[in-house]
Amino acid sequence: MGLFDYVNVRVNCPICGKPIEDFQSKDGPCYLSVIDPQYITEFYTSCDHCKTWIQYTRFERVNIIPEARKTPFNQEEISELGFHFVENHPWNNKEEE
Repeated sequence: MGLFDYVNVRVNCPICGKPIEDFQSKDGPCYLSVIDPQYITEFYTSCDHCKTWIQYTRFERVNIIPEARKTPFNQEEISELGFHFVENHPWNNKEEE
């Protein structure tokens, strides 16, 4: 049994601009499946380059999760689905080293 699912999204980090595609969500069956974002309400990851916590969320939900499409969703497509980047996430309040 897995703890999350992978989300079929590839976007650039909204902070540093580097590409990111290893998003996860717990809104699906949590079998380490690949799911499309239109069937969930939240997904997230951490940028490997700038270490920023990247989280997208929305309030709409669909309860049927079919097999993911072959091509990952891009920034424009996830915006059209109602997702927005969560700015000022508490995990990003890092002290300067």
